[in-house]
Amino acid sequence: MRRDAVGNSGRARKPVAGRRPTAADIAAFERQAGKGWQRTPPDWACPCCGRGKPAILRISGGGKWFAELRTHSHLELETDPQSREFRHALYGHGGAGLVVALRRQVYVCSDCGDVSSRLQSARPVVDRRPTLTLEDMRECLGEVRDNEKPEIDVAKAEACDRANLALAVAEAEFVRHRSLAIDLWVLRLKFGRHPDIAAALTGRARSEGLDVEAIPAAMRWLLRQGEALHAAHVQEIEQGRPAG
Repeated sequence: MRRDAVGNSGRARKPVAGRRPTAADIAAFERQAGKGWQRTPPDWACPCCGRGKPAILRISGGGKWFAELRTHSHLELETDPQSREFRHALYGHGGAGLVVALRRQVYVCSDCGDVSSRLQSARPVVDRRPTLTLEDMRECLGEVRDNEKPEIDVAKAEACDRANLALAVAEAEFVRHRSLAIDLWVLRLKFGRHPDIAAALTGRARSEGLDVEAIPAAMRWLLRQGEALHAAHVQEIEQGRPAG
């Protein structure tokens, strides 16, 4: 079943200015705010809608101030020609297609995060989460005003998700690559002096269907990738964010 009308009433919303929180309101809210709020600096601004912390606060149905920060997977595309060449050669991309270099978790306000969740609710039979960029989510919001919940264009969100099918495939391929590269790097760190380390590394790569011996310098490149991706993984954990 599809529910295309979810979030689309067809009638323009009458603008109603949201109540602005006072300094005392903000201080009271911060004493019980969630982890995302606590882990971000006071001058944090949503990378999607651009609003800062005081501007995303609004009064809930129960008459209390409400705000929430959610994590969003931000994908960075590979621009290094050598890395693109290795990825295509190792994983059989055929020398074409998008290649994701890194996936970072960034915090967005709950209003922007609702674009993805509302789209997912509108099409419960689709067994995958939407693939939306920060720019996509912003385009799916109506007028953004401080301390108000913006309207969400679910139909536009679905169009963006359909246009991002190649990006969704590239993200899945990156997850596979990251897992292998980190495993190889950790294996190299733990057993680097063992006489059978080369065979162990090659065997792990083969378990993913990769013939690293057929591609000169492929294993050295995979280990460099593993070192960099492992460092990024550790950094996100240290920052208190779910690892990307």
